[in-house]
Amino acid sequence: MKIGIIGAMEEEVTLLRDKIDNRQTITIGGSEIYTGQLQGVDVALLKSGIGKVAAAMGATLLMEHCKPDVIINTGSAGGLASTLKVGDIVVSDETRYHDADVTAFGYEYGQLPAALPVSKPMIS
Repeated sequence: MKIGIIGAMEEEVTLLRDKIDNRQTITIGGSEIYTGQLQGVDVALLKSGIGKVAAAMGATLLMEHCKPDVIINTGSAGGLASTLKVGDIVVSDETRYHDADVTAFGYEYGQLPAALPVSKPMIS
């Protein structure tokens, strides 16, 4: 299994990058992807930059060039819960796209039609 890991900021990827064994760097379009092994597992780590567009571009780079089986986001990942602390691990069973205005389609401001379910085998 190969795991893709995305972090938005340097602080979110530095500790992981420094622990990658047999680390190699791939530079694509100004982005650096660090590949190697973490505790014997193949990984590809990318600092995407902040925001959903940057994260989407980073995920695309990882998928196209590294072919990970799964992608994990490290850092706050847009988390909104005030109870979260640094070092907490969050495993979601659904995700929501929350910063869009779809009032033109009859929804209340801030309301979106559906949650995106997460693959149950992945969170088991």
